[in-house]
Amino acid sequence: MNDRVLQMPEVALKFFRLILYLVEFSPESLAEMSDNLMSSLCQCIRLGMTGQFGMEITSTSLESLTEVVLHYGIESNKPRCTQNLALLFKEMLPTVFETCLSNTCENSIYAESCSALYALIAFERSFFDEYVNNLLSNRSNQQARGVLEAAFTELMTVTPEAGNRRGRVQFRSRMEKFLNGIQGLLSYT
Repeated sequence: MNDRVLQMPEVALKFFRLILYLVEFSPESLAEMSDNLMSSLCQCIRLGMTGQFGMEITSTSLESLTEVVLHYGIESNKPRCTQNLALLFKEMLPTVFETCLSNTCENSIYAESCSALYALIAFERSFFDEYVNNLLSNRSNQQARGVLEAAFTELMTVTPEAGNRRGRVQFRSRMEKFLNGIQGLLSYT
């Protein structure tokens, strides 16, 4: 997708809504896509999550990511997930986590980012664990490391499961407690 085309707000919104429609109402089509096409789709979703096209597109992109990850998180679909696609999910995790942290006052984006984060963790917990370990090893987080470790441990008291709606809601509640507990302590840059 050409970045200049996405600078037109109406076109950009329709494009990202089309992606959401595709992944929400025809997830089986994802398995039919080539690896390159799936990679391009994920890159578009990632671009939409940056916030440079507005809040609605950010929210729509997060929702699209959640649907894609949930589709591939189902045990019967996991074999169809290529290594390249799994790595794209891993690369999007920091953006999703940071979106969660920085949009607590924007309910729709916060809810969608929590859902996307939950789906990514349910897809592959080791991706999140590795990300957290990298965060905790940052020099800027050393002073509060004990508090941060305890907060992350409490956040993950229940292992996320793909497609578990109740678990997703409970995760969002734990995320709110997590954010209150680490306020001003965590540096992710």
